[in-house]
Amino acid sequence: MSRPTLYSHFPTREDLIEAAMNRALADAQRDIAASRIDDGPPREALQRLVTAGWRTLARSLAIARAAHELLPPDRIRRIHQAAFEPVRQLIARGQQAGAFRDDQPMEWMVTVLYALLHAAADEVINGRLDSESAAALIHGTTLGAFRS
Repeated sequence: MSRPTLYSHFPTREDLIEAAMNRALADAQRDIAASRIDDGPPREALQRLVTAGWRTLARSLAIARAAHELLPPDRIRRIHQAAFEPVRQLIARGQQAGAFRDDQPMEWMVTVLYALLHAAADEVINGRLDSESAAALIHGTTLGAFRS
């Protein structure tokens, strides 16, 4: 695709990155839906959520990095809002079941999970973490942070 064609669809670099992020997040939402996080014990569902979320993020590391370099945090958070909802529902279910702590605000727990996902992405990008190991490390750390 030529640069003029690209810029006729996306007037700015930021618009292009936002479109790429939206596409990656749509993929993540499909992967998360397929992982059936509404089924089974909350801790097992958390593992499936992390695995599905990491798998999608790992395919989109360059987009994630570009977004964090080019877009302001409030724009990134707005783009992620739809992806946060299944996480909120899982946390609420885990809290009601006594599997997850209930002394922390839910939004903070969502932030912790996404911060861990993105920290793992940074570690993989910088060669300090193997992509294949990331999901297990993210899950273990999240579970430790969420455990009641």
